[in-house]
Amino acid sequence: MAFLDDHPNYKTYESSDHSVDTLPSAIFSGLQGLIIKYSSGHTHLLKRAINIISVHIPFEPTSNWGWDFLVEDLDTYVFKLSKIKFIKIMDFLIDACHKKYWSSMN
Repeated sequence: MAFLDDHPNYKTYESSDHSVDTLPSAIFSGLQGLIIKYSSGHTHLLKRAINIISVHIPFEPTSNWGWDFLVEDLDTYVFKLSKIKFIKIMDFLIDACHKKYWSSMN
């Protein structure tokens, strides 16, 4: 599933209340916090989340295993995510919301 498949004319959307083609920067720090919270100290869950981001930015998967190193990687990968095109960020969010492993992050 791709964002453009469902929203081919997203650039024509208009709203006086909401941005329709950008995301506020706070989304990315919130995403980091959410991933850390639901990883609950489990390095394998944090690594899995980072590697799903890596597919979309694209960037090599993390080879780290230690919690502190993974938290640093998460910061780097989410920063890179924040710099890619809007439609690619939306594709990541769609993909991440459909991954079954998110339900195991609690």
